[in-house]
Amino acid sequence: MFSNILLAIDGSDASMRAAQHGIALAKSLKAQLTAVVVTIPWATYFSRELAVIVPDILIPEAEYELKQNARAEHSP
Repeated sequence: MFSNILLAIDGSDASMRAAQHGIALAKSLKAQLTAVVVTIPWATYFSRELAVIVPDILIPEAEYELKQNARAEHSP
């Protein structure tokens, strides 16, 4: 029926639970599983008013990207 399942995850609890179901489905169907990890871009994440009012909370873009990439690599 399905030969390839695309699984999008963002690190949230809901997406991790969905990932477990997607993995189980792929195994039961003997389908290939392709995972995509979705993160919020640095500019979008820090475009809120709080970042403008309290600039010390800002994380340099390179550091933010490193942390997001590390989180993505450790997702199931």
